[in-house]
Amino acid sequence: MTISITDLYEILSAKIGKEEAKTIVTYIEEKVEKEVDQKTVHLATKEDIERVAKDVERGFKEQNQPRLNTFIVIVIMILGLYAAIFLNK
Repeated sequence: MTISITDLYEILSAKIGKEEAKTIVTYIEEKVEKEVDQKTVHLATKEDIERVAKDVERGFKEQNQPRLNTFIVIVIMILGLYAAIFLNK
C-alpha cells in the first residue's frame, strides 16, 4: 500500500490536529531525504568509473609489457640457436 505525503497529512490532521500532523509529515520528509542523501553519497560517478577503467587498463599494459619483452628475447634466442646450428654445417 502506497500513501502520499498529502494523504498522510490529511489522515493525521483529522486524528491529531493540523499542527501535529504538519510536524510529523515534515519530520518524515526530512528523514527520508536524509536517508536518500546518505545512500547516494556512496554511488560512483561516471568520472570515477572512467578513472578506474583507465587505471586498470594501464596496470594491465604495465603487467604484460615484461612478458612481451621476455617473449621477444626468447624468440630471438631460438632463432639465433637455429642460425648457429645451420651455419656450422
